[in-house]
Amino acid sequence: MWFLISHLSPRQLPGLIGKTQDEVQVAVLDALEQVVRETPLTAALKEAVCSMPFLTPEQRELLNHGLEHASQGEWLQAVPPLIIGFEGGLHSSAVDASLLPATERGKLPAAEAVIRKFEFDEAFEAFTLRLVFGGGGNSFRHGRPNRPAREQLLWMLVAMVAWVDFILDTRGLERLAEELHGSLKTSLGPPRPTPALNSRSPL
Repeated sequence: MWFLISHLSPRQLPGLIGKTQDEVQVAVLDALEQVVRETPLTAALKEAVCSMPFLTPEQRELLNHGLEHASQGEWLQAVPPLIIGFEGGLHSSAVDASLLPATERGKLPAAEAVIRKFEFDEAFEAFTLRLVFGGGGNSFRHGRPNRPAREQLLWMLVAMVAWVDFILDTRGLERLAEELHGSLKTSLGPPRPTPALNSRSPL
């Protein structure tokens, strides 16, 4: 999760300080949901999808269909088309960048192998491999989800924003972080007070 947290300023979000990893994750997911449902994020992603000529009609339709469900908070309905469309879109963008051959023989490369072909930031690669396509993400791809669809979907949208930034040289992740600041101030609450040192302590 550091990939996303690193874009947030602890100075602007003192509530991050002193929270456990689980508490931060819950707060970040709540804030992400608010951004997804109350800002033009999904509309902007749809525009980006429409501007990518290398996507196939099927990939574009899957991505737009998933984004429409996501904008309505229909997490379970959004995950299948988005995870399929995103994986396909990653492959198409790799072919377009001449990182993979246009025609494949034998077994098709999985998303993990495709992602490693790009010169993505290490933090983004780890985020996407673990939270979107690897680990728990695999359970969705194989029809045996073992984590909430909401969590899976929100992490995937973050990865999609970063992917669009990489492909189209946009600043969507910066804008997402700006939107998250306001939402996180509410969901994190005030920072925990630092315990005062005992006056008798030798330290």
